[in-house]
Amino acid sequence: MSTQLTVRDRKLFTLLHSYGFLKTSDLSRLVFAGIRLTTALRRLRILETVGLIQRIDLASRGSVAWAVTEKGARIVSELPPKKTFRPDLIEHDLKLIDVRLALELAGVARSWIPEHEIRHKVFRHHGVRYAGSLLVPDGIMGVETTSGDSKAVAIEVELNFKNSKRYERIFRDYKSRKTLSAVLYLVSDPAIGKAAHKAWQSAHVYGTQVEFYWTELGQLLSNPSACELLGVSGAIRFGELWKSKAEVELGAQGDAQIVSILDAEKDTAPMTANLL
Repeated sequence: MSTQLTVRDRKLFTLLHSYGFLKTSDLSRLVFAGIRLTTALRRLRILETVGLIQRIDLASRGSVAWAVTEKGARIVSELPPKKTFRPDLIEHDLKLIDVRLALELAGVARSWIPEHEIRHKVFRHHGVRYAGSLLVPDGIMGVETTSGDSKAVAIEVELNFKNSKRYERIFRDYKSRKTLSAVLYLVSDPAIGKAAHKAWQSAHVYGTQVEFYWTELGQLLSNPSACELLGVSGAIRFGELWKSKAEVELGAQGDAQIVSILDAEKDTAPMTANLL
């Protein structure tokens, strides 16, 4: 069975490739705006039947999501798509997608490199043997500061506590990144943010320029631009740190400067060092 692809289909593949997967409700809003849900579902099922997209069961929410297959991904990108959809991580990944969409729609995130693409680059440069020990954030967001500079921010969605020693080990790695501007922790509970903040201050790395901020997920998702970030110097709003832009292309990939974060130290850093 074959089907003729449309411009809308290619947009669908591009978004699914970039975000990893998206709920039916997200696709209805982003791809099938103004189209009846029954019509959108009919098209999704056709693309599923010909092996271009696949269905992801969201048992915890009683709904489904969709991901692009390797066959579909080859139509829009040279990079492989997200392939792992672990049931124990689905809720985390859904929250991360909500965060990304909120920051992009608010115009704060100018570009975004998702975790599955970061892992692909790490595997390509360092090999499977070492990749498991390397630090990979949930995403890298490109922002524009109020002074007009382009910066990279590591994003972490944290739904559960980590051991303080583990936090300190992770944060020492983050603080050593010369091409990283800040780390933003988005937490389900303020106690997690406070514990992470304390661990950040305990993780000493001489001369680091990397900043640390945290905020509650609910606050960010309700109004990103007005959300307060808590950092070493106290509370600050998104707009005081990073500019918003009226229109940002959804699914935008990292530009050359942001992508270089993944490669900048590959020739000088030891193979066992963590890499963003």
